[in-house]
Amino acid sequence: MARVLIVAVCLVLPSTGCMVNEYSSDPNRRIEELIKQSEDLRQIELEMERFWATDQPSHLTPERVHGGISDAPAAVQVAIANVLKEQASLYVIEETGLVFIAQVPAGEVFDFPAPPGKKLAVTFASSPHCANYTVKGTAGEVWLLRPTVNRWATGCGPTMSY
Repeated sequence: MARVLIVAVCLVLPSTGCMVNEYSSDPNRRIEELIKQSEDLRQIELEMERFWATDQPSHLTPERVHGGISDAPAAVQVAIANVLKEQASLYVIEETGLVFIAQVPAGEVFDFPAPPGKKLAVTFASSPHCANYTVKGTAGEVWLLRPTVNRWATGCGPTMSY
């Protein structure tokens, strides 16, 4: 009888796979486990690309200088978004003083071409303060004119976030 049981176990077990399932029997948990496993495989692929430097641009092209030396940096579009409930006056800060550019109505966005390093300022009629901003030169740059929470709580008026 013991031999028959051992023979039956030896014939049945190899065909059923592992005794402990790798994935949960709950479909929701099983999907989460499969997603995590596929994400790990994707991370391994990205790590191998970084190791072999295949994610870097080729340096075998004839043009090796990225832009070269120029007199003036290229201007970028800066989107100035006024989310306050009042109109803002936009200025450029020059060595001689402020140069008026435009009025930015409440809730509107004003696109302004400016070279990197250009300093901008904005003023509001309701509060005697000025917010400054320096253009960084990145594509899709946005200056968001909005109040910060801590300044409104103290009653000091709106300030600008950068």
